[in-house]
Amino acid sequence: ADEWDPNMGIFMESGTWNPLSGNQGLAGCPQRTGGGKLYYIVNRWKTADGEHRAGRMLGFGGNNAVLEATWGQPGGDKVPWELFPADEWDPNTGAYVGPSMRNPLAGPNGSGGAPPPTLGGKLYYIVNRWKTANGEHRAGLMLGFNGKNAVLEATWGQPGGDKVPWEALVATNINPNTGAPEPWSPMEGSDGGPAITPQAMDRSTDPFTPDELYDTKSFANGGPRHDQNLCCVTLICCGNFFMCPLHCLSTWGCTRTVDCLTSLPCKHIPCSPCDPNGKMPCWFCSEPVGWAASHGQLHTVMVLVKNGANPERVNASNNNAFTDATRERHQHVLDWLNIWKECPNK
Repeated sequence: ADEWDPNMGIFMESGTWNPLSGNQGLAGCPQRTGGGKLYYIVNRWKTADGEHRAGRMLGFGGNNAVLEATWGQPGGDKVPWELFPADEWDPNTGAYVGPSMRNPLAGPNGSGGAPPPTLGGKLYYIVNRWKTANGEHRAGLMLGFNGKNAVLEATWGQPGGDKVPWEALVATNINPNTGAPEPWSPMEGSDGGPAITPQAMDRSTDPFTPDELYDTKSFANGGPRHDQNLCCVTLICCGNFFMCPLHCLSTWGCTRTVDCLTSLPCKHIPCSPCDPNGKMPCWFCSEPVGWAASHGQLHTVMVLVKNGANPERVNASNNNAFTDATRERHQHVLDWLNIWKECPNK
């Protein structure tokens, strides 16, 4: 939600959209949230069949969850929702507890312990953040249910109430009628149908073109984890960053600046500030793409690789962009790197 203008349906450069301010969000730097990831949630049921409610966004009226504003059209209340991995967060305190440290499926509020197997997706708590910046009293209420109706219910970070976990499954990769993994077209008919063409993340018979592969508008940037403090990183590494400014810019996800620098002719001069493969000699000869991958800055990874960075090269600590993204749990970066690795049209 901090990367898209829901009134126009257009991608916004990271750091230029604040979904927590006003009824529809406002241009400006997004505010810090509780540590999860902000999303707009849009109904796509029977899109291929012209369903008139396809494109309506998940919002609420009173405390009832409803289909409300329309994606890509001005007007209505564009509600942002914050998603927290339910096996990593305690919803009663709002504290991060670590991977696989919570069982959100036990009891009304979850419990400690390893979570049981899922249906094949990822478990989330879904928290309303509409008009957080304006003091909206329902901001912080979690998506739950009453009977068969979805409602705003318990409060994130406070004891009590029913903390409902929701499992998000990739709709193009699973048949919801059988629960079996298979290529699937979820927008056709009431139940979806088998996919005729390969899906976006499996292009083995229809490879990405270079324009598609490096199109930052097609992939969410992600950014640092909630516990990765870029200010602290910069303070600790200030000497190294002074010597290697491109590494600093990559860590902060300054995609446009990095793209501009690494597109200049001087990028071919080894160890110049424009060299996408420049080494940081006092930090394991690490490279800009590794710093970007370590901090979830996917768009910066993409422009670095586009301009000549080699994400497979191993540094003095025996790491590369792949292992950096894996170690720091930035799966979205690893997913794109794997697409790049398999793509013949680099």
